[in-house]
Amino acid sequence: MKKLILFILIAAVSHAQWQEEVKLSNGSASTAPNSRSISVSVSLVHVVYSQGYFVDGKIYYTRSTDGGKTWQNEPQLLAEDNSLYNPSVSVSGGYVHVIWQSDNGKVFYKRSTDFGITWGETVRLINNTGAAYLPAISASGQVVNIVWNQSNEVYYIRSSDNGATWNSQVRFTNHPGFSYAPSIYSRDSYVHLTWSDEIDNNEEIFYKRSTDKGMNWDETRRLSDGASYSQWPSVSGSGSEVYVVWSDNRDSQPEIYFKRSTDNGITWGADVRLSNKYSNSSFPTLTVYKSILHVGWSDDRTGNLEIFYKRSSDYGNSWSQDVRLTYSHYWCEFPAFAVSGKTLHMIWDDKRDGDNVYYKRNPTGNMADGLAVVNPLIPVSFLLYQNYPNPFNPQTKIRFAVPVGQSVRLVIYNTMGQEVAEIVKEYLGAGTYEASFDAVNLTNGVYFYKLITADFTATKKMVLIK
Repeated sequence: MKKLILFILIAAVSHAQWQEEVKLSNGSASTAPNSRSISVSVSLVHVVYSQGYFVDGKIYYTRSTDGGKTWQNEPQLLAEDNSLYNPSVSVSGGYVHVIWQSDNGKVFYKRSTDFGITWGETVRLINNTGAAYLPAISASGQVVNIVWNQSNEVYYIRSSDNGATWNSQVRFTNHPGFSYAPSIYSRDSYVHLTWSDEIDNNEEIFYKRSTDKGMNWDETRRLSDGASYSQWPSVSGSGSEVYVVWSDNRDSQPEIYFKRSTDNGITWGADVRLSNKYSNSSFPTLTVYKSILHVGWSDDRTGNLEIFYKRSSDYGNSWSQDVRLTYSHYWCEFPAFAVSGKTLHMIWDDKRDGDNVYYKRNPTGNMADGLAVVNPLIPVSFLLYQNYPNPFNPQTKIRFAVPVGQSVRLVIYNTMGQEVAEIVKEYLGAGTYEASFDAVNLTNGVYFYKLITADFTATKKMVLIK
């Protein structure tokens, strides 16, 4: 009986398996709005935050080397001055790139070439006049892309050698309106940029892209078209898919809206409202892994600001219900997400105990719907089990074991050898998994399911009888 109860508890693991919160800072600390203060590379989780605000602002860095399970004892001090804040971090290979702003309108950059163990000198990126603020960073390969606000305009600068040298800055906006809160996402040769702009006498979301690693840029496009202000966009994507979320006041209260492009930003779909509680929903953040989208934001529907979350596992075509992630009962804002394998990581600002940065992780939060961990213990070998029930009509489950983390595919074929479904295609850590398969659109007959990894391949037969 004890074994049966244990199996039921393990099989109940789902996307809702958020683990306990960890306080990363030590008072008067903050992450950055509309930017990413967390970045992940395999098992390394990198976090930056400011401490001291406008009085004695310092930039701190901390990291976890085991996927967020434990954290280094003492955060590293990257910089200190009268007032430093709004840090952002991006990782590419062994390079960790960090930027931040000062209260007197400067943007600074610092990098590590050894996964965050040691750090180089601080570099001031902006030397012209005018206050600079809200910098954002995105690195892809050797190219590092940085955007910021300066004198109510949006500027951009790039490095093509991992931050060793920098090209001349480029001004993207030039009009009397207020342009601010840029968000940037890069992948391969594409760089995608969004920001909020008053060019049309109303705050709307605008978009710009480069197809050659930031050397040249397409024309600016307006993405939102609301009756009131649209603010704080966040952009991300995967493959040719590009997504943007933002806070929009067209419904009398700020709500979270979503927009999707399937062709690398050439065309865009309709606006989709994600939150619907007539509360103050703001500072959205977006992180994407293949077909899985994670969106979080600050929301006061409970009477004080808490972090809410929803996800899509089908490229934004459908969405889960809103999930409340914090229960601080004080003030939570500026969430940021990152993913590694099947784990979803989150940090946020929390005022429950004097302003601190908190972290939590969901070890199954980035798994596709229909895939569950049935045993987190490391198996001794690869295994592909017989599906059950078998024969089936029209749903069945397929269990498999992975002894080491790697990319996994689980594919369904007909008797002609044609692929009819792909139910798993993602990086999975070591463990035993169970995938659900619905054959509602298939005809009766014999089918084969195949587990494919770099180190193992196995095929089994199943029968569909309707």
